[in-house]
Amino acid sequence: MQLRSASIRTVSILLVAVLLGACGGGSGGDAKTGDVAIRVADARQSSTGLANASVIVTAGTVTRTGTTAADGTVRLTSLPAGAATIQVTRDLFLPYSGSVTVPGGSVANVTALLQRRTGQVAATARDAFDAGVPSARVEIVVEGQTLSGTTNAAGTVTINGVPTGTVPVAISADGYETEPTQNVTVAESATANVGFQLDRITQPGGGFTPPG
Repeated sequence: MQLRSASIRTVSILLVAVLLGACGGGSGGDAKTGDVAIRVADARQSSTGLANASVIVTAGTVTRTGTTAADGTVRLTSLPAGAATIQVTRDLFLPYSGSVTVPGGSVANVTALLQRRTGQVAATARDAFDAGVPSARVEIVVEGQTLSGTTNAAGTVTINGVPTGTVPVAISADGYETEPTQNVTVAESATANVGFQLDRITQPGGGFTPPG
């Protein structure tokens, strides 16, 4: 009787082990599903992640959604193993589309680099007589980057690739007074115009009369 009970216990243990192996139990995880870890960043500054980006991963009939944390990362779990698509959206950036293979029982790491929506700024520099000021330097400093250009003979310059939103435009020219920075609003694929009137630096009048 005791021998029979021991045999039954042995068979039960072997059966459980077989079932666990078939289900992918243990540290290996479920071989039929996997995870996707996504890092979202600005393509111009790939070392810095973008928070609050919306991420959608679709594998077969299963869709997972998430929002990136402060470091630009999010992990979507329990996706069917195999081919999957990735969609990423965020304010001020163009949508991102990509693909990934979800590994069964493991995690796939993906970096999604987003392109910033941009427009352009057309700047004009004129003097007190309404003549164009050539060789004036126009600068736009936004998000840690400096975009610049130099006016032509007519006193105009167009700066491309300016991030959308409100940006500061500064100007300087040799022989002219420093002018205040102007803020302009840049829309996607549009031109924002800004004009400056530059005043020449004048020397104090009068002279020097030597002692008699």
